[in-house]
Amino acid sequence: HQHDKDLDRAQAIAHVGSWILDIPRNLLKWSDECYRIFGIPIGDAMSYERFLSCVHPDDREMVSQAWDHALQGAVYEIEHRIVVDGEVKWVKEHADLDFSEDGELLKGIGTAQDITERKMYEERLQQMANYDPLTGLANRHFMHTHLKRVIELSKRSQTSCALLLLDLDRFKDINDSFGHPSGDELLVMISQRLQDHLNEQDLVGRLGGDEFAIVIDSHVTPN
Repeated sequence: HQHDKDLDRAQAIAHVGSWILDIPRNLLKWSDECYRIFGIPIGDAMSYERFLSCVHPDDREMVSQAWDHALQGAVYEIEHRIVVDGEVKWVKEHADLDFSEDGELLKGIGTAQDITERKMYEERLQQMANYDPLTGLANRHFMHTHLKRVIELSKRSQTSCALLLLDLDRFKDINDSFGHPSGDELLVMISQRLQDHLNEQDLVGRLGGDEFAIVIDSHVTPN
């Protein structure tokens, strides 16, 4: 029993749970850490269907397809979201499947790891790399990448797109007269107004200083 306690402690430290799926009986056995990751009371009866009900609705089809492919011999190694008490978390799963000599699936053995912190860190890095920290708009690099993609799609679909460039007249007077904090406040306000008058598919970015750019998607017109 001490071995089981030590194993559970190790899983809790690593945020990695283990599971065994008995296919003939459709019985899913979870370690305690799996229950904790998914926010389900330890010891509750589990099945593949109940596991799938915990998966984020937008990821269920992907998870189901990955499992179906695993049944055909593909590697089961996926990352997906789950919903725990209304909160979205990320898990990474690995599995090995055991088949009988005639190809019948007998059981699956795998792990589930809570990777929420890693995903949040990756999102912060992406935000820093692609968006202006003051206004939250796309930065020059991301705008350039997005524009190239929109132009390529427009060429393929033989439709048009638009690039709008604008800046604020006499913006330097605001900074000189009222200080840079007031200038920053104005930039944030202008950025919000620009976003409010665009469709979701369009992208507005800050090129630097008081310069902005807007990419209008090929088949969308502004509000």
